[in-house]
Amino acid sequence: MNSIRATNLCLARYLNFGHNNTAAKVRGVVNSNYLSRMALGDMKISDYSGRSIERVLELPKGWLDQDNSKFLNLTDEQYTLLTLVRDLPRSKQLALQALLGSGENPTSLATQPLDCLAH
Repeated sequence: MNSIRATNLCLARYLNFGHNNTAAKVRGVVNSNYLSRMALGDMKISDYSGRSIERVLELPKGWLDQDNSKFLNLTDEQYTLLTLVRDLPRSKQLALQALLGSGENPTSLATQPLDCLAH
């Protein structure tokens, strides 16, 4: 459950124009550092925190617990790949990014605008 919550929290950050905007909105629920750790999957998102985050971001109750890949406009294969990469240890994410290139192509996996891997 935590992996899908982390992925959806990352998506919510993207939909709210980035980490800083999202952190400002959820300031009364979690701090910026916790938000990053939750979105990366390094910190469990409890039911209480999940519902509180949904409430302040004006998301439907349970939104963090369901497949919201449709908001990414990705194919199922692309979404699966994104999720697999997101769940890798940070060192392997960086190695994969280096392997895929410098990110000069803005549509490459290494430079997806979700910013999930950077925070």
